[in-house]
Order: sequence, then structure tokens, then C-alpha cells
Amino acid sequence: TTSLVHAMWGYQQNVFYSHETPVHESGNPRTLNGAAQWFGTQYVFLNSAQDPVETYKAAGWELFFEDGNLQVWHDPRAPAMATATTRPAILVVGRQEADSYMTVFRLANDGMLPYGEALLVEGQPRVDRYTLEQLKPFDAVFLYGYDYKNGDKAWDTLAAYVEQGGRLFVDTGWEYWIPEWEFESAPDVLPVNRLTWTDYGMATSYELGAPDVAGDVDVGKFKPLIWEGVPWTLSGAEAGDVRDWGRVVLAAGGRPLIVAGEYGQGKVVWSGMNLIGHARYGDPNTEEFLFLGNLMRWLTSGRLSLEFPGPIISREDPDRVGLSFTAAPGDVTWLYWRESYYPNWHAYLTDEAGTREIPIYRGGPGFMLMPVDTGSEQASISLNWEPSLGERAAIIPTVAGFVLLGALLIDGLLLGGNGFTWLKILISVRTPQPFLGEGSNLEWAERKRAEIEVGLAASPTRKLSPSEAIPWMSGETSEANRGALLPTDQLEMDQAFLQDEELLRAWLKGAGHEHDAWAGRMLQRRRVEEEGSS
Repeated sequence: TTSLVHAMWGYQQNVFYSHETPVHESGNPRTLNGAAQWFGTQYVFLNSAQDPVETYKAAGWELFFEDGNLQVWHDPRAPAMATATTRPAILVVGRQEADSYMTVFRLANDGMLPYGEALLVEGQPRVDRYTLEQLKPFDAVFLYGYDYKNGDKAWDTLAAYVEQGGRLFVDTGWEYWIPEWEFESAPDVLPVNRLTWTDYGMATSYELGAPDVAGDVDVGKFKPLIWEGVPWTLSGAEAGDVRDWGRVVLAAGGRPLIVAGEYGQGKVVWSGMNLIGHARYGDPNTEEFLFLGNLMRWLTSGRLSLEFPGPIISREDPDRVGLSFTAAPGDVTWLYWRESYYPNWHAYLTDEAGTREIPIYRGGPGFMLMPVDTGSEQASISLNWEPSLGERAAIIPTVAGFVLLGALLIDGLLLGGNGFTWLKILISVRTPQPFLGEGSNLEWAERKRAEIEVGLAASPTRKLSPSEAIPWMSGETSEANRGALLPTDQLEMDQAFLQDEELLRAWLKGAGHEHDAWAGRMLQRRRVEEEGSS
């Protein structure tokens, strides 16, 4: 499991064992408890001489066992391996190379939007790969460092999602890390008409509006719009560019930085300043992170959050898990299973309507999160590990390899290396066209069969190939070099065949070739050679 969530595992180790001062994300009780809840950690081993024991005390953990410097601490609020909830679920769409999801997850766990308030889901980077049906289960979509190839499709899908009640956060202020940071005519779902890449000067003060959206925050603690001694560049607009349904939440010099509003049945928050990047630049600004958390809380407000009893878990096989749980009829219940996500896992929901497959998402630190949309109060999910199409296809060459190996062993041990020749003979006699251009198929097959039998009779200790057994039959080996190709006993037997026609006839009769055309040609050749020698 840890190998599949390697980056998050490293993050967990920093949070659990860091000695950083509490102002940083590692080394404070809030982040410790959040990570423990995401991972489902109940016990932690500590070395009292080296590890931050005081952080665990401040976080409300209990000392469970102690032996010298070895201590075991227990979290009395630790969740079970599986949890079912109707908490808001937020889909984070961003590029992996931009570290978008990891950044958002770490900020959320450090207090921006902790585990107890919302579930985070790692999405794919391209917005245009989502359909409306795929977005519907999520309470909000968070676009940061995102991508798309088909902009019209991406924005149309997002617009339909928000119109039907979805919530959208989008930051267009990250130049080159998003497809478009300027719009001559912005998509309808954005609360501004157009955007240009610009700066607002070296602004040091801000104006805060829409307090119900911004929440309790002190903009006087925000960092100025300055980067390395020059103005902070951004995706900006003029005050007159704000649409009728948009409300300016944050501005500088009267020009909007963040605008929010209600669109259709849903809500939208737009940022053009790269709020996360600005808050992280230099020393992290906790007030700006708090502000971002307030924006997300406004977006997801109105969602009924229920926590259900822990699901009943059954697992008789490592590749199959059964989860029985209580759900919210008519609403989306999120089932969070604390085991690493992998595409080979498939989830099958069983309720009063029957059994059907449901999607599995990578939630939190990389575990499995499933949306359960059911009309039943009681439901169950079967998690099954199923080989992928590529893995199934790989079985074919594997089996073929074993069959070939077995055939080679049988051929070498039992057939004297002639097994494939026999196979060739079998094919040739059943093939209507001349086999390999060597004349009649039947004639070729009979000749090869005779060659094999002669080779086997020649030496009980050495298995000969057909060409070694009687190469003179092909007419390609001269009398002068026959001794170099054949063992002594084989050479003597061939000479006996040539010198004794009766012996040759007897062999042909015993081999079943007495009356076929090939036997006649052999006898004719024997007579021609005898007449020539006389």
C-alpha cells in the first residue's frame, strides 16, 4: 500500500515525526490529526528521545505503552478502515507535473479545508475528458494548474455542471501552467466578461467585498502584489468587466482579483491572481490560506453532512472485500476505504435496485473513494480485483511459451529431435498446394518419414536429423564427403543398401514404401548406379 502512495507516505512521515515549529505544516497538532484521520492511523511508535512527543500530547493523543525510550501513542478519535459520509466531495483537476493535487491536499490538511469538513478527490488533468454525468456526484470542482485540448467542450461541460447545481473554483492566474489566461470573450460560466495578462502595479493594500463569501479574514495581513521587486503579474480585468451576477470579493486599486457569484443553480468563484501561488511565495501566508478556505466553505455551503456508523467489513480473500453500510437515500453517500487506489479494483453496488458497477476515485492520500447514489438505506459494495485487458492478453504468450518449451522437451527426449519434422509432414499431406515448392506433398512426406526411420535405425545412441540420416537421397552430397557427414555405422549401412538390392527392397517393404512412386524411383536409381558401375 505504501508503495502506491509513496509521495503521500513521505508527507505522512514528515507530519508524524517532524520537529518543525508549529507555524509550519509539519510539526503542529492540527496537521498531525488531519493526516491521521486521512490515513486511519490509530497507533504511532515514537522514540521519546528523538520524536516530537509534545506534539502528540497537544493533539490529544494518549500514551498507550512505554518501555524506556520506546513509546506507543494512541489516537482515541481514529476512524475505522472504512467510513461512510455525505460530507462535501471536491474534485481537484490539475496537472501532476504541476503538483496541483498534492499542493491543494497539503494546504487543506494544514487547516484550509480539513478532513472533517470535506473530502478531496484527485482528478485527471484535462477538463475536456470529463462528461457532465461524471461531474455530477461532486459537490465542487477545483481547477488549479488544469489543462484541456478542446476549450469549448471543457467550458460548456463546466457551465452545464454549474447550471444544474454544481460549484466551481477556477484560478486563471497561473501563466503557462493552464491553457488560457487571457480571454477576449470569457466563457459564460466565469463572472467576468474578458481577461488580459497584466499587473495592477506594486499594490500593497486590498479592498474586501462580499463578506458572506470572504468570511472573517484580515486583508491587512495579505502580502503585497510584488514578486522579486516587480509587480505581481496576473490574469486581470477592469471593474466594468464584472458580469451582472458577479460580486467582487477581493480587489486592488479598484480592479477585481477574485469574483464570486451564483450561476444557474450553482456557484462560481474566479481568481485571477494565482491565490495559492501568492500565499506560498516566500513565507507562507496563513491569512490568505484561511481566505481560500472561506471561499471553499461558501461554495460548498448548504450541503447536509452526515456521518454514518462504520461499515461492516468482510474479507476472506485478498482480492475481494465486502462492505455493508448505511446510506442516505436520494443523496450521494461517499464510502472511503483506506486502501491504496489501483485501476484493477472494481466496485459493485448492491441495493434494492439490484447490482451495478460504480466508479472508484483516488481520494485523500491515494485511497479508494466511491460515490454511492442509492434509494436504499442499507447497501453493500463488493470490491473485486480484476486483471486488466493487458494482463489478460499477457497470458497468451505465457501459455504459448510453456507449450513450446514442453514441445521442445518432448521432441528432444522422445522423438530424437524430429518432432517438428513430423509436424511438417502432417501439414504437408493435408495441404493441397505443393509444400515449400518441393514437389508432391505426399511424395515429400513419405521421403522425410523414410529418412527419419533410417536415421533412427542407424544408431540407437545418437538421434539423427533427416538430413544427417541419408543425405545422399537429396542428391546434394557427393560420395567423397559422405564420410565426413555420417558416423561409421551409418556409412556402412548406406553402402549395404546400395550394394544389395534385396536388402533395400526388404527395408522398403518393412517401411511401407514397397509400392509407392518414391520407392520405385529409389530402386530405379539403384539399377542405374549398378549399370554405371558395370
